[in-house]
Amino acid sequence: GVVVAKAEPLVQGGAVTGDVRARVQTDLSFRVSGKIIERLVEVGQSVKAGQLLARIDPEEQKADLDVAAANLQSAEAQQTQAQLAYDRQQSLFRTQVTTRAALDQAQEALLTAQASTKSAQALFETAQDTLSYTELKADADGVITARNAEVGQVAQAAQVVFTLAHDGDRDAVFEVVESAFLRPIDADGTVTLLSNPTQKIAAKVREISPTIDSSTGTIKVKVA
Repeated sequence: GVVVAKAEPLVQGGAVTGDVRARVQTDLSFRVSGKIIERLVEVGQSVKAGQLLARIDPEEQKADLDVAAANLQSAEAQQTQAQLAYDRQQSLFRTQVTTRAALDQAQEALLTAQASTKSAQALFETAQDTLSYTELKADADGVITARNAEVGQVAQAAQVVFTLAHDGDRDAVFEVVESAFLRPIDADGTVTLLSNPTQKIAAKVREISPTIDSSTGTIKVKVA
């Protein structure tokens, strides 16, 4: 959940109220589109890096992988035959039973088969990667702070499904009215948790946004 904090005397003559947030947050999304068939976490749940969060229907990607695997197997078989033919022509050429032209032709066929196998291997690996993209995993240890999709919904590639607040450093974030900056902002202050006013933490201004929120007329200040 969000922890509410109060900072003083960040703004001269009073205090401002804000939220304690993870310093690093990431929006998590699938890299391919598909129907969500499983969601394994809830908002507020702690997760570990690499933990499976959700899955989309992988049938299309599995079919593509099967085709790629069959094409790779076929290409490898053709390369094996081309290698045998080339080896045979080399042996015959050494005993002067075949011509240089026949040997060159066998070598060209082998090079073509090798190129086809390399291409098929690349397509197979791409299909493997695409299948893995049907699973959405946490990119770090942290807490799920937002969920934007449900089972049964079709998720588009890059559509945000979860927001993850990373474990680690936290900032107290305040929206300070523009007029407060007419006087110097005190870089040192004290952060007090509204849920526990007796807990006071010495803090310094870490970041002041260079832009003003046009809808609120405030400037975001981060204190650590």
